[in-house]
Amino acid sequence: KHNSTIQQPSTASENQLFASSQRLLLQIGQELQVAIQASSPAINISREKLHEENLRLLETPN
Repeated sequence: KHNSTIQQPSTASENQLFASSQRLLLQIGQELQVAIQASSPAINISREKLHEENLRLLETPN
């Protein structure tokens, strides 16, 4: 049996639970994005600034 960092579900019920929790996480993520975008333009502006800052940090050599 090989060792992997991600634990693979073994039984059918674990498999089902794993899949449904993954779907739920995706759904929550999408709903959060929609809520954030709808809540206020100020948040969007700060998110853009954060994104620019992240890009700038990535471009600067350590």
